[in-house]
Amino acid sequence: MNDDDPLAKDKLMSGTKHPGRRIRNFLLDSKLQLHYVAQMVAVSAALMAGLGAFMYHFSAETARAVEVGALDEETARLVHEQQAAGQQKLVIALVVTGALICLALAMWQIVTTHKIAGPLYYMKREMKKVKEGRFGTLHGLRKTDMLHDFFDVFAGMHQAMRQRTQDDATLFGKLATELDAAGQAKLAAELRTLQAQREEAIK
Repeated sequence: MNDDDPLAKDKLMSGTKHPGRRIRNFLLDSKLQLHYVAQMVAVSAALMAGLGAFMYHFSAETARAVEVGALDEETARLVHEQQAAGQQKLVIALVVTGALICLALAMWQIVTTHKIAGPLYYMKREMKKVKEGRFGTLHGLRKTDMLHDFFDVFAGMHQAMRQRTQDDATLFGKLATELDAAGQAKLAAELRTLQAQREEAIK
């Protein structure tokens, strides 16, 4: 397995017993992924807070209406106590529910953004290789990954550059053979050096 292959790492890590490493493996681009996770959690928390405030206000208004309509002070006191206990339970329930929802959404967002960050991470790494003049063989994305159309364009560009490098190597080899036949051993050797460089670049 290629140690630099993040997609191959996913397959390997899925069978390991190190959950911490598996989580880190999902955060291929932690800055990008955690940014969207933070946005999702912030929006969810704001919505839950708004819903909780509305429910709390509605519960308080209902209890006050019942308290005002009570026949005597003892009944009003009991209603007030029950209303306070009920609101306390409501707040606890809302906080716990909100925390669970935010956690679930955060995990879901990490998994979802991983399907984008994985291909981006892989293409960025291959672009660095191209910059250095290396054109190895690309592997395809997983079916569950996103950005397939974008990757297809990148793969087409990569293959075209790789093919040109292969053509250059073939041409240099042919010219070197002709120069050898013409008694130009020095030039032939230089061309064979260029040929070897091109062949090395596409391994």
